[in-house]
Amino acid sequence: WLTAIAKQAIAYFPIFGWAVACGGSIFVSRGNHAKAVKSLDNAKSALLKRPRSVLLFPEGTRSGDGVVRPFKKGGLVLAIQAQMPVVPVALCHTRSIAGAKIEAFKAIEKCDVRLVVGKPISTVGMAFEDRDKLAATLHAEVVRLKTLWESKKGAELGNAEVEPFWSCFK
Repeated sequence: WLTAIAKQAIAYFPIFGWAVACGGSIFVSRGNHAKAVKSLDNAKSALLKRPRSVLLFPEGTRSGDGVVRPFKKGGLVLAIQAQMPVVPVALCHTRSIAGAKIEAFKAIEKCDVRLVVGKPISTVGMAFEDRDKLAATLHAEVVRLKTLWESKKGAELGNAEVEPFWSCFK
């Protein structure tokens, strides 16, 4: 089972937001710290009862220039509290789809998007105070994966071939 952390505003998008909510996503109010902490506490309790993977986008939003932005720590605190490993993932070549900004109703261009997955980072033994270190470690690994992909452009990355994301559904 895979669930995602999403900003609360997505829940209000007709059809899309409803679909995300039906998928069991954890909504976080980014503008209200107290509500964000409460939603993450609720998520921790749910994960401890029924462990599953959580998908999060720690940058919080798309990068306009392709540079990996500093990571928000809420989802990482959840991983620390639940003592769940964090798997670094670089989603590469996405700017080719819709450009630097997503504009309403703009046509999406066809292209290959690459998903480069790193090795899990353990959170066993970490505490809340380790969140900055975990964020820095994860950020550095995502940047490394992205840089490696950009330098190889689809060639062999370590022990794994970079494949189109959709190839996992074959």
